[in-house]
Amino acid sequence: MVAGNWITIDCDTAAFTYAEACRVARKVMSCDMVPVLLRLDSAASTSTAAMARLVLLRRNLLAQGRDIELAGLAGRVKAVYEIARMHNLLPIR
Repeated sequence: MVAGNWITIDCDTAAFTYAEACRVARKVMSCDMVPVLLRLDSAASTSTAAMARLVLLRRNLLAQGRDIELAGLAGRVKAVYEIARMHNLLPIR
């Protein structure tokens, strides 16, 4: 779904895994040159590997003049984000 100049991707799984992060990365890299908002409202848990994959995705996007932001972090997803100190690497909207 494109909202303004951003493309929004909703995570539809309860666990945002590394495999899900790879799926998101493939989808994002195949899109036009627009920034991405990844909504993790439905995700109840995640892993540091999944977050690390998003960091690599952001690095690739920044090299293309694009960016990615996260939204809807709560519970264990937010805890992993904070424990891994991702605030300097992955922005939250």
